[in-house]
Amino acid sequence: MVVLQGNVGPEDSIEYGQSKKGGETCSFMVANDDRGGFTTWVRVNAGGGLVPICRSYLETGRRIVVKGSLMNRSGGTLEVLAEELIFE
Repeated sequence: MVVLQGNVGPEDSIEYGQSKKGGETCSFMVANDDRGGFTTWVRVNAGGGLVPICRSYLETGRRIVVKGSLMNRSGGTLEVLAEELIFE
């Protein structure tokens, strides 16, 4: 389990779609700033019951806490498969 805290990225990074099994999905970027001023962008993928929450609360710049599983995709892209979303 990983906990990611940051800000929702630009609106054009928020995407809704269908999974291979036919369920709804939501994908968006979260910016996490460290104390040295370096920003790390992490893609978050959410499905199932989290999609209606995303539709209601996701907006650029909003603070969010994501709890889920960390995945490292090809090319060094970090992704989190969300299990819980907390909007601040």
